[in-house]
Amino acid sequence: MSGSAQFRVGMKNSQSKNALTHPVALGVVISGALFVVTLAILLPGSGLPPLWRDEAATISAARRSLAALINMLGNVDLVHGLFYMLMHFWIKLVGVTAFWLRFPAVVAFALSVIVIYFIGRKIDPGARPQNPWSAVGLASAIIYMLMPAWLRFATDARSPSTATLVVALATLVFLYATDAPGSNARASSRFRLWALFSVLMTLAILLNIFTAFIFLALAIWAALFRREKGSFTPAALGFGLPAMVLIPFAAKCYSQIDQVYWIDPIGSSTASQVFIQQWFANNIGFAVVFYVALGMLLAPALITASADSGKELIPRAELVFLLFFAWLPTIVLIGATAVGVYVYWPRYLIYSTPAVAVISGLALARLKTWWMVVLAYAMVVALVVPTAIENRGINAKGTEAGDWSTGAAWFEQNKSEGDLVYLGPVSLEIQFLKIAQPQAFLGVVDVAKARSATSAGSLLNEQVPLGEVLGTKRVAKQGLWLFAENWTKTSLSEPAVQKALEAHSLTATKKFSASKLIIVRIESKSR
Repeated sequence: MSGSAQFRVGMKNSQSKNALTHPVALGVVISGALFVVTLAILLPGSGLPPLWRDEAATISAARRSLAALINMLGNVDLVHGLFYMLMHFWIKLVGVTAFWLRFPAVVAFALSVIVIYFIGRKIDPGARPQNPWSAVGLASAIIYMLMPAWLRFATDARSPSTATLVVALATLVFLYATDAPGSNARASSRFRLWALFSVLMTLAILLNIFTAFIFLALAIWAALFRREKGSFTPAALGFGLPAMVLIPFAAKCYSQIDQVYWIDPIGSSTASQVFIQQWFANNIGFAVVFYVALGMLLAPALITASADSGKELIPRAELVFLLFFAWLPTIVLIGATAVGVYVYWPRYLIYSTPAVAVISGLALARLKTWWMVVLAYAMVVALVVPTAIENRGINAKGTEAGDWSTGAAWFEQNKSEGDLVYLGPVSLEIQFLKIAQPQAFLGVVDVAKARSATSAGSLLNEQVPLGEVLGTKRVAKQGLWLFAENWTKTSLSEPAVQKALEAHSLTATKKFSASKLIIVRIESKSR
């Protein structure tokens, strides 16, 4: 080979090597790998668990016209308003099946894993622009990807995945905005960053009102620890738009607070809900790992000056930021519930999981030897494998959804064409069973509906009282299938139901019973 040819080959190899090691190229490769791995973990089998009550609510809301949806949001579920609108267009495109209904949530979560990597990289005290292999960033992304709460809710056709993606993006922009230099030369950059933050947080609040508590945590931290020099105006404008949206939006959402009537006051189970359930889906082992990691970061040796370098191993401002992000929303919701505004529910704190993941990532990045790193990740994987398997089973979305699926299959086998059905003598929410399992109700007649959910501006149909239905000749002649919730006290034992049956000489023979569902055949005693 001639000297010039060798030079050309060498130059080509050098260019190829530089392309592969360029920070942008490496960042793209890392991001792509995180995205693909997350999809590989979550997508297979994501359509297997039967739809549950809240996913049925998504279907009920999203499949109506936009005008009807807006009308409904004026009465109920405004907290999910923007998400329902997005799902309206999605189901028009792909239809309604468990897999495709959940697909956007899985993709949104996979994208948020990438954003968590960049948040961790931004907070990583050892990261450099020319080094995308941030140990903190990678550890944070991996922990976030495997968090038990997300193994459950990332495959839900609900707003948390999408809203948390927007929250994570807003947080990343926020970190850069608070780092922006205060010189006049960079004033336009600061304004752009704060404007983008403002738009993202506004979108997050509209996707789910509970993201507003993350917005509150960032605002308080910015006021106390803001490192930006120069004018306060950009930051004030950045928080101004979300605040203007938040106040009227929150007021309207609060007017619908009766829809969370089922939330309990603070009690003996609250501690386990806070420390084990809300981020870790009752995976005690994973929770212990996190609290050990948190203890490592809070230990004075990790947050004071290093004897060797004179630098903080974990910058105080960043650690305080993560603690605000993780815990302030919990404290606010617990406080509100303690004074009688019942809004604390573990699932509503999933929006603070980015901070939980980065705290864990900071601790994992402090491990010094390769075998400690391997052992730590092996332990994390081992802890989440049972959760991952459980989240592909029939009860993955709760016993209720499993009972609905089993009961619907039984009913489909035992019904006849033209049979009469009545869902919900006590709780109207049993109607969600029909939305979640529509194939079981093909060819039967719903005699309960008085006015459709669309006409009523509600998630559920208005119903004819059971007593009026039981008194018809049609029921006396044909009989009736009655679907009821079967909780601690079966709906059929309610005095009103028993009185209605006796008044019309009807008898109920139990046909299907599970912990959360009962299906009975009601017929005339004379038959």
